[in-house]
Amino acid sequence: MHKPKPAKTKRISAADRKAVTIHDLDNALELLREEIRDKDKLLEGHLSGQLDTLAADLETLSRSKADAATVAGYAESVTQDVSTLQQWLAVLQAAAERLDAGFRDAERGTEGGIVEARLAVREGEREMRRVLGEGLTALHQSVTDRAEEVVSQHLAAADLPSLAARLVTEHTASL
Repeated sequence: MHKPKPAKTKRISAADRKAVTIHDLDNALELLREEIRDKDKLLEGHLSGQLDTLAADLETLSRSKADAATVAGYAESVTQDVSTLQQWLAVLQAAAERLDAGFRDAERGTEGGIVEARLAVREGEREMRRVLGEGLTALHQSVTDRAEEVVSQHLAAADLPSLAARLVTEHTASL
C-alpha cells in the first residue's frame, strides 16, 4: 500500500512575518484612532451639553436674583400701599369724630347743635364713602398690578399666593 505523502507546510519567511505584523499593527493603530475619534466626539458632545447646562443654570440664577428683587420691590410697594390706606383710615376716623361731636351737640338740644350734627353726618358720610372707595380701589388696583408684574417676571405661581397671603396678613394685622 501506498502511503500518501504529507502535505508540505509552507514556511513563512521572516520578511513575511514582519509584513504581517506591521499590517496587524497598522490595523490595530487605525482601530485605536477610530476609537479615539469616537471617544473625542462623545466627550465633545458631553462637554457641550455640560456647557449648555451651565449656561442655563447661570441664566436661571440670574433670573432668580431678579425675581427676588422684584418680590422685594413688590413687598415694599404693598407696605407703602398699606401705609397710604392707614393715612386714609386716619382721615376717616377724624370724620367719625366730627360726627360724634355733632351728635353730642344735638343731644344737648341746641339748634346750632342739631344743624351741626346734620352737616357733620352728611360730611362724614361723604368723606367715609370717598375715602373708603378711593382707598380700597387704589389698594386693590396697586396690589393687582404688582401681582401681575411679578407673575409676568417668571415668579412661580405657587409662591405668589403664599407671599401675598403672608403680606396681607402681616399688614392687616397692623391696621
